[in-house]
Amino acid sequence: FDPDASVTREEFFAMVVRYLNWKGYQVEGAELEYTDVDQITFAEDLIEQAQAMGLIQGDTNGALRPRDNLLRSEGATVMVRVARYMDATQP
Repeated sequence: FDPDASVTREEFFAMVVRYLNWKGYQVEGAELEYTDVDQITFAEDLIEQAQAMGLIQGDTNGALRPRDNLLRSEGATVMVRVARYMDATQP
């Protein structure tokens, strides 16, 4: 574990969904229609779940950018969406 390392968007989304799954929030994933879905390296099922939960959305150009580093603003946005999802949905 390298606490000073950066995190990709894919890694962050996967960690968030794994946490939600652990807390009992289980959903069937939604089909991904991003232009760069082929760049997802290990967590396609988790990204599909994040999509189904409404935690993520692509850029205006239709890309998800899974290999890009997560910006702080993106992380904050996802965490707000997680809180709203948890408030609206009970496991």
